[in-house]
Amino acid sequence: MLTQEITDWVKEQILTSTDPVVQKAFSGKNYKVTDYFFNEDSLRLRSAGYRLLRTVFDSEEFKHDRPFYTGEILILSKNMNAPFYISEEKIVLFHHEHIVMCKLAGSVTLWLNNFS
Repeated sequence: MLTQEITDWVKEQILTSTDPVVQKAFSGKNYKVTDYFFNEDSLRLRSAGYRLLRTVFDSEEFKHDRPFYTGEILILSKNMNAPFYISEEKIVLFHHEHIVMCKLAGSVTLWLNNFS
């Protein structure tokens, strides 16, 4: 599973990191997939996963005009092929293709319509 591969990679990055902030915040615990992701089969990030991945990968934040509906979160969880983070009225994307497509759509709502 991709979530397990990402979790294993993140563990390795924490162990080999020379960044004192990363070491202080994330070392000393044996993280498992559900510490970073909501489910083992979803790339939706929890807060800890988001905080860590944003220090390593490029990402972009998009404002949504309202809180996400449950159905939208389920559609994203089913269709996304890269990690993403949702918080209140924003989504943070980590995959360049998703970032470009969201920008081209003009809004998060219009971008979400591509998955329906």
